[in-house]
Amino acid sequence: MKYTITAACWPLLPLILVVTACQQPAPVTIGKSDSLTIIDSTTLPEDAEYHRFHEWRTTAYYPIYYIGQVTDSLFLGREPIPRSTYSEHDTGSVLDRADIKIAVIDSTNVKIVVDTLLALPHAYRYYDKYAKEVSDSTQYYESFAVLIYNYAKAPLYVASFSELRHTVRQTKDSLGNWVDIENQISYWCGTGSQAKFIQPGQMLVAKALRKKGNLKVECRLRFHYYGNDVYSNIYLDYIDNAKIREWQQIRESAKKYDLPMPPPIQRPER
Repeated sequence: MKYTITAACWPLLPLILVVTACQQPAPVTIGKSDSLTIIDSTTLPEDAEYHRFHEWRTTAYYPIYYIGQVTDSLFLGREPIPRSTYSEHDTGSVLDRADIKIAVIDSTNVKIVVDTLLALPHAYRYYDKYAKEVSDSTQYYESFAVLIYNYAKAPLYVASFSELRHTVRQTKDSLGNWVDIENQISYWCGTGSQAKFIQPGQMLVAKALRKKGNLKVECRLRFHYYGNDVYSNIYLDYIDNAKIREWQQIRESAKKYDLPMPPPIQRPER
């Protein structure tokens, strides 16, 4: 059946478009746990991947999607928070100000939760050397929500751009010791960066990209902050067993012969 919009209908065109749009809502991903419901505007396609380990270890990458008041429901956009554009989360060169108190953390005033019930997608876009998005280069990864709560009486510094700093994933080695399996993220240049904080009483939502692997192990996140460590809950996920064995051999050799550890990889590779 074919419809024709007559001149008399033109004033109603905006209403017609709204009604039509409401009949076909955009697909979303809904994650729900005991304490939080997240509606994510990114959907997970059938060809979604798991983030791979690169070289002997991978660089930690936890994109931040929300910093704000504690709530029991959130809507997340397709993009993480802005990397360098000023927003309400930015504080500029506040770290250089003597009158700003930075939180001294421990397990009593900072809580980190990796919520495996909140399984969310992450869209990673690849760019060329001129920082332009490469056409059809978006890849989708499975991830778990990372929730950080600041119960301290001072701001908690968490990022320079739009990824968590000070945060790495751990698992247990063959001796049962917790060891890092990632390098902390680092930057060659900080031009345009804006320090980002979780204010007292606020929360943060980031995403932990799930790893491609064949061995299911206990994992946790370690948040290292001005000499102190706070750990997340222990959760189960997969790792690449061959890469972990390779990493352990390099680490043991470096200790035995007092050699420097291999340098971190700065960016995830495709």
